[in-house]
Amino acid sequence: LLDDQGVLNQLDWPVLTRHTQRGPARLLDGAEVSDSLVSPGCTIAGRVERSVLGPGVRVDAGARVTDSVVFADTVVETGAVVARSIVDQDCLVGPGARVGDDRDDVERSESICLVGRDSVLGPGTAVGAGARLEPGSALR
Repeated sequence: LLDDQGVLNQLDWPVLTRHTQRGPARLLDGAEVSDSLVSPGCTIAGRVERSVLGPGVRVDAGARVTDSVVFADTVVETGAVVARSIVDQDCLVGPGARVGDDRDDVERSESICLVGRDSVLGPGTAVGAGARLEPGSALR
């Protein structure tokens, strides 16, 4: 999806979607976004790299999302890290929480972390590489 030559840029075969009506994405002072797709309604104050953010995702100042897909209305709070992960919609990644692992010595194909819909990761909690959280999980 992040490749300029990918499926999203075929003028003779456009991708048609049904978006809910949301305001434009907002990149706040201090936000850093590179090689990413950011959907309408997102608010970003932290760092986002090589990732896809669904509608309404919030990435607070001091938070980082790297090599991940984050679905609609998920919040990544201050100091939290989401790396090599897929986080479903309506999740909360609390302050200082860590999801996934982006170290180079972790095998990429086995390192994807999955977080199910409506899950809550409390302050300072950690979910490692390759972990799978069922929908509605709560780590405190």
